[in-house]
Order: sequence, then structure tokens, then C-alpha cells
Amino acid sequence: MERRMLNVRLIDHHPHEWLRERTQLKDIVQLSRERKFNYLQKLMSLPNDRWNRVLTEWTPDVKRPVGRPPTRWIDDLTKFANKTSVELFVYCVSDMWCNLLSPFVLRDR
Repeated sequence: MERRMLNVRLIDHHPHEWLRERTQLKDIVQLSRERKFNYLQKLMSLPNDRWNRVLTEWTPDVKRPVGRPPTRWIDDLTKFANKTSVELFVYCVSDMWCNLLSPFVLRDR
């Protein structure tokens, strides 16, 4: 879509950074990672009885189907921080949490 906005063809070999600079649009992957990161921080500041926190920590007690388990939204953060989900909840209220935002958002570019 950005290429179409600028009337640039793929064969012109302009990198996506150049396109984003011209269109002033944000990278959707970085934006979604930043929102996920900020939502987890907000979620951890809520009391334990709030429904969104309870649902995040809830695991179903039914038998799962055979195969690879579905990826949950928190799995991306736990893998990045090398923590389990419970450790991640404790870590998220500490001061070192803010230092992880930039590396998490900009990884795998």
C-alpha cells in the first residue's frame, strides 16, 4: 500500500525505511509489539480480581487436541524475556521492565 501511495514499483528497490520516511506511516509490526508490551504493563498494575487479568492467567482444564499448542499472546513476551509467565508478571512491575521496550519492539527486523 505504501508503494502504491508513492507510485513506486518493487523493482525500484527502495527499502521500507525509505517508504516509511516518505509516507510518515508507522510500522504495524512495531506498533503491535509496543501495544502488547504496554498492555501487559497495564494489566499487571490492575488488582488480581479483574476479569482481564484472571483470563490472562487462566489455563483451561480440558484435554487439548493433538499437535502443536496454539500460541498465546503472552508467549511472545515470555520467550523474549526468558521468563515463565508467572515470573514475567512479577518482573513487569519492576524498574527494569521499561528497559525492555525498545529491544522487544525492534527485534527480528
